[in-house]
Amino acid sequence: MKAFLTLALVLFTHNLFAQNRYIVGPQKVTFRSTPDNTGKIIKMVEVTTKMKLVEELENGWSKVTDKDGTEGYVVSRFLTADVPYIFLYESLKKKNEKLQEKFDSIKADHTKILSELQTANTDLGNTKSALAVSRKEYEELKAGSTQYVQLKEKYDNLQKEIASTENEVEQLESQVSTIYIFWFVAGAGVLVLGWLIGLTTRKRKGYSSQIIID
Repeated sequence: MKAFLTLALVLFTHNLFAQNRYIVGPQKVTFRSTPDNTGKIIKMVEVTTKMKLVEELENGWSKVTDKDGTEGYVVSRFLTADVPYIFLYESLKKKNEKLQEKFDSIKADHTKILSELQTANTDLGNTKSALAVSRKEYEELKAGSTQYVQLKEKYDNLQKEIASTENEVEQLESQVSTIYIFWFVAGAGVLVLGWLIGLTTRKRKGYSSQIIID
């Protein structure tokens, strides 16, 4: 059913446009009220004027209507179904103007896109440069972080060694102090012992002398 309606619409449209006729001839053509040369001239019709064919008569005349709907007759040989070149020219001119407008619009869009592309390429280059700098700084920071970790580890180890050494020094100092005290006591003991020995020796000498005298 749909296909049938489509076909009917196409045929109707074809017949409708097929009724269009155009005035041809070397000069203006008479548009009469009756299909003969005695009919009243309604007006003179310019060449290339579009008329709508109502009926083509056998006597060489055709019944037509103009753009205002006025009905009349013209000689059939002054009618043609071929579209005049002036109409084709005007139609092509309008199409060309539309195409030119479309082309200008596309050209403007193309120029805009090129400008945006250039800006995007510039931004991309700047971004790549910034990325390269950031990557370099990251690598330097990464290397510095590694060095920092290594140095901190060495520092911590040295701190431990220093603490251990200080502990050993304290122990040695404690031992030295103990040794000094021991030496002092030992020296004092030696002096006291020497004094006692000397004292004892003198007493013995005095006693011996006393015995000998008696």
